[in-house]
Amino acid sequence: MQPFILNIARNKKDNFMRTLFVLLAIFSVVSFSFAQTTEHTYRFTNYHIKSVGNYQTVVFDRTQLTGAPGQPLLAYCAVSLLLPPGEVAESIEIVGENEVVIPGSFNLFPAQNDVPISIGSDGLFQKNEETYCSTSFPLVNHSRVSTQYLNGFAFAMALFTPMRYNPSTGQLSYYSSVKVRIHSKTSKTAIEALDNLSYSENVLLRVRGFAQNPDMVERYPLNGPKQAYQLLIITPSMLSSGFSPLVNYYSTAGIDAQVVSTESIYSGTTGIDKQDKIRNYIRNEYQTNSIEYVILGGDTNLVPSRGFYCSAVSGGGYEDYEIPADLYYSGMDGSYNHDGDNVYGEALSDSVDLLPELAVGRFPVSNSTELQNMVNKSVTYQTTPIATDMNKPLFLGELLMDTPLTLGQDYLNLLIDNHTDNGYTTSGIPSAENTIDSLYDKWIDPPGYAVEWQFSDMATAINSGSSFIHHVGHSSETYMMKMDSLDLNSSTFSNLNGVTHSYGLLYSHGCLCGKFDYDDCIAEKSVTMSNFLVSAIVNSRYGWFNEGQTEGPSQHLHREFVSAIYNPALNMRNIGDAFAMSKIETAPWVDLVGEFEFGAQRWVHYDNNILGDPALRIWVNGVETAIEQPTPNAIDVYPNPSNGQFSVNLAEESQILIFNVLGECVFSANNVQGVLSIYLGNAGAGIYLLQAKKENSVSTLKLMVQ
Repeated sequence: MQPFILNIARNKKDNFMRTLFVLLAIFSVVSFSFAQTTEHTYRFTNYHIKSVGNYQTVVFDRTQLTGAPGQPLLAYCAVSLLLPPGEVAESIEIVGENEVVIPGSFNLFPAQNDVPISIGSDGLFQKNEETYCSTSFPLVNHSRVSTQYLNGFAFAMALFTPMRYNPSTGQLSYYSSVKVRIHSKTSKTAIEALDNLSYSENVLLRVRGFAQNPDMVERYPLNGPKQAYQLLIITPSMLSSGFSPLVNYYSTAGIDAQVVSTESIYSGTTGIDKQDKIRNYIRNEYQTNSIEYVILGGDTNLVPSRGFYCSAVSGGGYEDYEIPADLYYSGMDGSYNHDGDNVYGEALSDSVDLLPELAVGRFPVSNSTELQNMVNKSVTYQTTPIATDMNKPLFLGELLMDTPLTLGQDYLNLLIDNHTDNGYTTSGIPSAENTIDSLYDKWIDPPGYAVEWQFSDMATAINSGSSFIHHVGHSSETYMMKMDSLDLNSSTFSNLNGVTHSYGLLYSHGCLCGKFDYDDCIAEKSVTMSNFLVSAIVNSRYGWFNEGQTEGPSQHLHREFVSAIYNPALNMRNIGDAFAMSKIETAPWVDLVGEFEFGAQRWVHYDNNILGDPALRIWVNGVETAIEQPTPNAIDVYPNPSNGQFSVNLAEESQILIFNVLGECVFSANNVQGVLSIYLGNAGAGIYLLQAKKENSVSTLKLMVQ
């Protein structure tokens, strides 16, 4: 540990340098812009028509069906355009070109309410008869534009539809080309956001991946304070020493960690309450030391959570003022209480920034024994991977609703291989490389009843080992995966001891199972006991689904989480990185178009949390462990970055594949050895992943096109 006086000197120097870079950024903004326009063209060609009873849906690639309940579902495209540094979006302009009429007459399916997974349907079919008798829909083809900040980079976010619909005649058309113009202006808020600029490889990867105009990244000042350490652990002093084994392990893995006590934060940091002081401390460490991960080391009575407000329209409506949301500690912009009424996270009055700068996980421990269990599981899972558990995901799907029939298995199947279902593209678990075990409730029709798997079936499957458990089903504070808290003890999953089988990882859509402000919810018990879950992504309140469909708020986050892991251009193996990316990719869909505040997607954006170590490396493939790892292929690429022209030098004959950030292959070549010239200029600026495959090995390298 360095003397305190040296830390002060270092911080003053870093703060001076950061201020200098921000001033340079401000100067560059003023020098070339008082008001600017950012323009991007979106093209629409392939559409997919699906029958839903007497109705139809029509969706395009890279769009999503959405709409207010009772209104015709239309395909909307998400806008995520980088703005010039120091600028905030002021207005949006949509210009459609080349209108194409889709042959036929259409009765578009009306949007229905989202439903809490463990509550059930209100039984009402929503349809606005006035709209369906009209001659033009929608009256406004885009949402309001907002500005969100990701690690200091300003994004204009909005939704628009290229479609035009005449409900009375059934005529449906679309514009094959749509220009979106974002008019922006210099803003104090946007300039202040430049204090949060981060320049790590992980940050630039996700910024370029999220931006639809990644070339704008180069207009930001990309030099600044170097990273001092990566992982910040905040915990009461009585638990501080218990994190030493984790800190020591990460030091050998190239991740530097620091532990700070809540007592020192409360006494030495300004803020209106404990939560505000903790967040201010995190922000200072992020801005000064470029940290990437935060562990909140304690249950809510030891490290308090911030409760967020959200309302969701479904049946009689749902409302909660205290949704435990660790997003409060991962998003560094704004206060989440812009109007000052102490109701945090209000959609329309608190200027809520939905893009997390940091990956935050919570150790919901109350004592040193629980902490020892969690630390031991995190270290053991990462240092001694079990080869037989690799490439063995376990899917647990339940009957969600019988009318309309909604099965968890239909959601889970979209996590396997690549999918464009429901309009957006995600990379999934490769079926050719994985043995996927599953327990699915099955619907027998006729006569119409469910054959359901039982708790004993689930216990047997989990005790057989898996690489990741994915669950879509009903839950409560004390019930999850058809298991009651009383059923969960040290013998329930005795094989998950880190030796016979790996400690488990879980992602669940279930309601309330991650309610860590409850003493103690079943997910807390699962991660704090000695031989079950090492980490869980769970909901602190309701999970949500769409009746009779394979899309829903919880599903969207889940698909994006899996995609961040398996998309070869992202390849995010730390659970916190994949989790943060799922929030980033889903953020444009949090609110529906227009002024109608729907709420369900925002709800899960708030209540979806990590209980566990956010820096934890996920073992999903035996080839990636230290077990029987083949000798990598030597790749030499130059220049890198480039304007799109690369020379690749391979020592051994290999197959070459290059992927963009969507996981799409943009180049391939077989039997390559020696020097190969590759041009990617037509693929656009951004980050690409080059894979060189030979027998029994895959080597990867990131390429950057400027």
